[in-house]
Amino acid sequence: MAARLRSGKLRGNPRIPPNEQADLIERSIRQDQLVKGMVKAEREQTAFERECEQRDEANRRRGLRAGFHRLKSSPQAADPDSPVAKKVRSLNRKLRNELGAPRRRKIFEGTIHPQSTQMNADGGGFLCGFSR
Repeated sequence: MAARLRSGKLRGNPRIPPNEQADLIERSIRQDQLVKGMVKAEREQTAFERECEQRDEANRRRGLRAGFHRLKSSPQAADPDSPVAKKVRSLNRKLRNELGAPRRRKIFEGTIHPQSTQMNADGGGFLCGFSR
């Protein structure tokens, strides 16, 4: 477009010389390209930082979980009054709060509720409870 303005094939504003109009157009194109490049670089940087943060968080959780399991399998953790057992309980609570409670299955109306199935008082047969 700028070349066509300079050659006279395209007419622009008659009050502004064609060379100045062409220069303005070229400068505007260069500025647009510069801004687009900066925006693209910023998006790439943000995506890279997000990936790094996610990887670091996953490594931190993996290390925390591995340490928790090592501590949990230690002989001192079996004694409920030991400081190790208290630490295991607090870490377990922290992990459970971070990850959330496991989802329970939905029990639909008219299905047998597994926790309400029990033996009769005389020991013969089962009582089946239905959820409502």
